[in-house]
Amino acid sequence: MQWETSITRAQALRRRGVPGWGVFIDKEQQGGGPLIDIGVHILDFTLFLMGYPKPVSVSGKTYQAMGRNPKYWNAWGDYDRDKFTVEDFAVGLIRFEGGATVSLESSFMANLEKETWTSQLFGDESGAFIDLSGGNAKPVSIYTERDKQLFDMTPANIPQVKSMHTEEVVAFVDAILEGKPSPVPGEQGMILNAVFDALYKSSISGKEEPVDAEA
Repeated sequence: MQWETSITRAQALRRRGVPGWGVFIDKEQQGGGPLIDIGVHILDFTLFLMGYPKPVSVSGKTYQAMGRNPKYWNAWGDYDRDKFTVEDFAVGLIRFEGGATVSLESSFMANLEKETWTSQLFGDESGAFIDLSGGNAKPVSIYTERDKQLFDMTPANIPQVKSMHTEEVVAFVDAILEGKPSPVPGEQGMILNAVFDALYKSSISGKEEPVDAEA
């Protein structure tokens, strides 16, 4: 794929999945809602696939339309609606150097068929759909064209792991023991936080905001 002109979509959406424990619904302590809790993971994954391009600006909007309303059922148990001070849905368009963009959507409560954890990559030569939701017989699909014929391809030997979280810990410990670079550099975490800062600011200002990701 030629990422310089790519259009990418990242989604981390729950239908009714508000975590009522801890401080997940407290903006003062958590900093934000689904954007910070689950949107961060799908955006990190998507940027990893793109080679972590440098973000330059974000236009976004957050909503608090359902989280405080007691009429909505929550699959993870009830919680104090009066203490829900974070967003329940966030959407943003992130622009990068070179012209690439990511459309990001994240929610604790969305009226959709089922929980969605996906990345969709639209490049010049090919596109790809990656489904991290689980249970999909084809978690990775690639779409391309050759000689004016459209082709849909499914990798047949994708490595399987029992737990992504366990594999992450193993990779980090291995980096420490072997003196290797961290598999997840701290600079990438800073980029994610800078993007979210700009998105929250854009939601308030109603304007596209620059991303300050300089160390």
